[in-house]
Amino acid sequence: MPVYKLTPIDLNHPSWKSNKLVKYCIVRARTPEKARDAAAAEFKTAAEQEYIGQPIPLSPWQDPEIVECVEMHDITPDLSLEADGIVVVPDDES
Repeated sequence: MPVYKLTPIDLNHPSWKSNKLVKYCIVRARTPEKARDAAAAEFKTAAEQEYIGQPIPLSPWQDPEIVECVEMHDITPDLSLEADGIVVVPDDES
Protein backbone atom coordinates (compact mmCIF):
# COMPACT_ATOMS: atom_id res chain seq x y z
CA MET A 1 0.00 0.00 0.00
CA PRO A 2 1.36 3.45 -0.87
CA VAL A 3 2.71 5.87 1.72
CA TYR A 4 2.18 9.62 1.34
CA LYS A 5 3.86 12.64 2.87
CA LEU A 6 1.52 15.57 3.44
CA THR A 7 3.21 18.93 3.93
CA PRO A 8 1.43 22.25 4.57
CA ILE A 9 2.43 24.86 1.98
CA ASP A 10 0.08 27.74 2.92
CA LEU A 11 0.65 28.21 6.64
CA ASN A 12 -1.43 31.40 6.82
CA HIS A 13 -4.65 30.00 5.39
CA PRO A 14 -7.62 30.64 7.74
CA SER A 15 -8.71 26.99 7.61
CA TRP A 16 -5.90 26.11 10.02
CA LYS A 17 -8.09 27.56 12.80
CA SER A 18 -10.11 24.31 12.83
CA ASN A 19 -7.20 21.91 12.32
CA LYS A 20 -3.92 21.15 14.01
CA LEU A 21 -0.97 22.46 12.02
CA VAL A 22 2.09 20.18 11.91
CA LYS A 23 5.25 20.39 9.82
CA TYR A 24 4.21 17.28 7.90
CA CYS A 25 2.66 13.86 8.37
CA ILE A 26 3.13 10.45 6.81
CA VAL A 27 0.04 8.41 5.91
CA ARG A 28 -0.30 4.87 4.58
CA ALA A 29 -3.40 4.87 2.38
CA ARG A 30 -4.71 3.43 -0.87
CA THR A 31 -4.95 6.80 -2.65
CA PRO A 32 -3.81 10.40 -2.12
CA GLU A 33 -7.44 11.32 -1.40
CA LYS A 34 -7.67 8.65 1.33
CA ALA A 35 -4.38 9.96 2.78
CA ARG A 36 -5.81 13.49 2.89
CA ASP A 37 -9.02 12.21 4.52
CA ALA A 38 -7.02 10.35 7.19
CA ALA A 39 -4.96 13.45 8.00
CA ALA A 40 -8.11 15.61 8.13
CA ALA A 41 -9.74 13.19 10.58
CA GLU A 42 -6.60 12.93 12.72
CA PHE A 43 -5.99 16.66 13.06
CA LYS A 44 -9.47 18.19 13.28
CA THR A 45 -10.17 20.13 16.45
CA ALA A 46 -13.15 21.02 18.57
CA ALA A 47 -13.41 24.25 16.58
CA GLU A 48 -15.37 22.29 13.95
CA GLN A 49 -18.24 22.04 16.41
CA GLU A 50 -18.92 25.73 15.77
CA TYR A 51 -20.33 24.71 12.38
CA ILE A 52 -23.33 22.74 13.68
CA GLY A 53 -26.17 23.30 11.23
CA GLN A 54 -23.81 24.91 8.71
CA PRO A 55 -21.59 23.43 6.00
CA ILE A 56 -18.25 22.43 7.51
CA PRO A 57 -15.41 24.09 5.60
CA LEU A 58 -13.01 21.84 3.75
CA SER A 59 -10.11 20.74 5.95
CA PRO A 60 -6.80 22.25 4.84
CA TRP A 61 -5.46 18.67 4.70
CA GLN A 62 -7.90 17.98 1.85
CA ASP A 63 -7.00 21.06 -0.21
CA PRO A 64 -4.09 20.67 -2.67
CA GLU A 65 -3.54 24.45 -2.68
CA ILE A 66 -2.88 24.39 1.08
CA VAL A 67 -1.24 20.98 1.63
CA GLU A 68 1.04 19.10 -0.74
CA CYS A 69 0.56 15.30 -0.92
CA VAL A 70 3.42 13.30 -2.40
CA GLU A 71 3.79 9.53 -2.66
CA MET A 72 6.98 8.34 -0.96
CA HIS A 73 8.86 5.65 -2.87
CA ASP A 74 12.11 5.15 -0.96
CA ILE A 75 11.03 4.47 2.61
CA THR A 76 11.70 1.86 5.24
CA PRO A 77 8.35 0.10 5.66
CA ASP A 78 7.86 0.20 9.42
CA LEU A 79 4.06 0.39 9.29
CA SER A 80 1.88 -2.70 9.04
CA LEU A 81 1.23 -3.64 5.42
CA GLU A 82 -2.45 -4.06 6.23
CA ALA A 83 -2.73 -0.65 7.89
CA ASP A 84 -4.81 1.92 6.07
CA GLY A 85 -5.10 5.54 7.15
CA ILE A 86 -2.39 5.44 9.82
CA VAL A 87 -1.04 8.93 10.42
CA VAL A 88 2.50 9.43 11.68
CA VAL A 89 3.94 12.81 12.69
CA PRO A 90 7.53 13.74 13.55
CA ASP A 91 8.50 13.30 17.21
CA ASP A 92 8.79 17.04 17.77
CA GLU A 93 5.12 17.52 16.76
CA SER A 94 3.39 15.32 19.35
